[in-house]
Amino acid sequence: MKKEIRTTCLLNVINYINNLVLITYFSMYQNLNINNNIYVLKLGIVLSIWLLSPLLLLFVTTYPLLNNENLYYKNLKRELIIDVCFKIISYIVLLSYTKTIFLSDIYKLKVVVQIVLMFFSLIINFKIYKKVKYLECNSINIFEEDTVTEIEKRNIENIKKASYIGNTSFLSFIIFGLSLILFSTKEMNWQVDIIATVISSISFVKFINSIYKKSILIYSENNNRNKVFKKEIIYATISYSICIVVSMNLVRIENEIFRYITYLISILALYPIMKNNKNISIKYKKVKKSLVNELMAYYEK
Repeated sequence: MKKEIRTTCLLNVINYINNLVLITYFSMYQNLNINNNIYVLKLGIVLSIWLLSPLLLLFVTTYPLLNNENLYYKNLKRELIIDVCFKIISYIVLLSYTKTIFLSDIYKLKVVVQIVLMFFSLIINFKIYKKVKYLECNSINIFEEDTVTEIEKRNIENIKKASYIGNTSFLSFIIFGLSLILFSTKEMNWQVDIIATVISSISFVKFINSIYKKSILIYSENNNRNKVFKKEIIYATISYSICIVVSMNLVRIENEIFRYITYLISILALYPIMKNNKNISIKYKKVKKSLVNELMAYYEK
């Protein structure tokens, strides 16, 4: 557990440093006076893709919050939520007032806010680390003992496949499905726009198909399977529809930064799916651990 906290702390530092570099790059890019339109276009595309990196880091460092079956995260829920809020504020500050001039008062203020947020984030991570260290040193069981059924033991391969399908398809959908439909129309020609739209649509269809496969692998009863499948289809459709509405300019957008806010909202709409995928991964680890313990106990006889 301490290793996970150190990794999360490192990723948090990388996140804030990345934001600082982005703020500097953004302010310098706004003041470029280049006659080469192709070069400016490439810089704009790089910046658009780069602005997605804080969201990826936010997802990676927030994913443990979905581990509701772990007492460790339940005990630290308040600290983890505050840390996530800091990262969200950091991203909002990054996107605010995009026409920032390099070394201006606004630029300096944004840099100071990022540094302050990083400082408080490190303090919170240090408190989390100390609490985990205390729990481990006092031999406090930070995991809930969950009974593993014989059916789950026999179904371990299906649980493993469902975990893999759920996580990989989710990442593929938010990278290719949501981002392409949102950002392909920005500063790109119609050919690229069509290709991006086709790839995005295929990604959405494959995501729906993966939800169906995952439901079949995990749930033996049709009622539970259909219930979970329909719910996740609704969440995926809502998320994708939000991006389509914005990409087709059905909602008037005065600022392109709104697209990044939309991307964040569309990912948050997938929270129930993320939670279910995480629970499946946890279940696989518990079943695997149970089988390993049984095997060790058998050979110790």
